[in-house]
Amino acid sequence: MAAVLSPFCIFTPENAQDVAGGLEILVQTNSHFAVRSGGHTPIPGASGTSDGVLVASNKLRNIELSTFAGRQVVKVGPGFRWIEVYEWLANQGLTTVGGRYATVGIGGFSTGGGLSYYRSVSGWAADNILNYELVTAQGNTLQVNDNSNSNLFWALKGGSGNFGFITSFDFAVFPLISIFGGNLLTNASGTDALIKACASYADPIHGGVTDPLSAVNPTIQLALDTRQWSSFTNVFYNASVGSIPATVREFHKRSNERGFHRDRTSIFRGVCKRNCCVLERYVAVRWRMWHRRLFRATSIKMTSQAVELAQQVFENESAKLKNVTDG
Repeated sequence: MAAVLSPFCIFTPENAQDVAGGLEILVQTNSHFAVRSGGHTPIPGASGTSDGVLVASNKLRNIELSTFAGRQVVKVGPGFRWIEVYEWLANQGLTTVGGRYATVGIGGFSTGGGLSYYRSVSGWAADNILNYELVTAQGNTLQVNDNSNSNLFWALKGGSGNFGFITSFDFAVFPLISIFGGNLLTNASGTDALIKACASYADPIHGGVTDPLSAVNPTIQLALDTRQWSSFTNVFYNASVGSIPATVREFHKRSNERGFHRDRTSIFRGVCKRNCCVLERYVAVRWRMWHRRLFRATSIKMTSQAVELAQQVFENESAKLKNVTDG
């Protein structure tokens, strides 16, 4: 199954006026169309079409610092990927609440809510958007915020692309600081130890999940051609620290066990300090956009038992999948 579809044609607007003109034609002709920002989601049809027009945001790449409602913001178009925004802001000594993977686009991530390493402190990415520039199906360009078109402002925070074409986002920014973090990789023999580390982190009383400065993003995967398990885990602590934070110490300790190794680009070297955009760049090599894949999401109560049960179900169900020998 592949997420790559072949549209009849591709429309690449460069500003809100182009978007308004294009949408007017599409609406008048009752044409099917899809909108793509970064195209990160691998589900067919999520950001593409095979029977209509693809409206691609590639050229909507305005970015500048500004102010809105008395707060400093970065005004950014949907044509960027998060690593580009992070690096641009880092040059200004700033950052914002954005994607955890470098290659994720601005548009779909932000309109879908947007999970971030800063979520326990600053909320979802959508919580940090103060204003949208949006083009309606009628071709009108609106400024959408808490005081203007407030109902639409509420709907856009998780409403995806169902209410208009967003040509610009105003994200609140804050000072960039050093963080503690890095990437841990395991082969098959390290999977059980990783599960134990995750279960320890999930403990509702003593685990790291209670620390709003910490974030852990573990991924365990099965290669169907080799039937081999492996994993990569991003560990993030949103503070400049002089020692290993207690809430992520279990992951650092496990990194010395059999089956674990540190990414050659890892920043686990004693106590390591980097900003978020550096961690993002390292994570990018682990998420290869050309692999065929499918994912779904669900939510469970965060307990050690739930973590272990989820992995158990994953292993049992994965054993039923057919071998794939052509990648």
